[in-house]
Amino acid sequence: MDTHISNLLGNTFLLRTVTALRCTHSLIADLMSPVQETALPEPCPVAAPSGQFDGKTTDAISYKLAVARELYCRLMACKMENQPIFSDPSTVRDWLRMYCADLEHDVLLVLFLDARNRLIVAEEMFRGAIDTISVHPREIVKAALARNARTILMAHNHPTQVTEPSLSDEFITRDVRDALALVDIKLLDHMIVGGTEITSLAERGMI
Repeated sequence: MDTHISNLLGNTFLLRTVTALRCTHSLIADLMSPVQETALPEPCPVAAPSGQFDGKTTDAISYKLAVARELYCRLMACKMENQPIFSDPSTVRDWLRMYCADLEHDVLLVLFLDARNRLIVAEEMFRGAIDTISVHPREIVKAALARNARTILMAHNHPTQVTEPSLSDEFITRDVRDALALVDIKLLDHMIVGGTEITSLAERGMI
């Protein structure tokens, strides 16, 4: 898909989500206010819409979308920390869509969960295509033990936006599942994110 179209789709999803959250008047006013010289956090980057505005306006809109995306990511993470992630399945899916929006490279994310399936921390463990990078199950096991996780959820994005699992996806899922089982940690799911679409390997009976 053309990069400009992909960026616009990501921004459209963001705007629809922010609207659905029924943001407070103060937040809306802040996002619509003149842009200040403030450092922007690294997570959840956003690409500027292209071909519609001059450079200054585009930068301002890009900045405000990035702020909105970061706020949304933090809000969803907070929600996952305070309740089991599958008590509202849309929460983790929306967080993954937002985190992965506009990424041009593959990332493998691991959500480390406690005994009640609440989020301890989400970490980006590996970068690169899953069939070309070295995904070491032992590294995921070590990280899970260090964080005292009882269960984990894996996810990775396909910048091509094709969410059909490959053989490599199936193999790494099996290897990580089996490695975690040796230390009594359960792999709950492995999700593949492509644009706004998500495929769950657990729902397909592949965990």
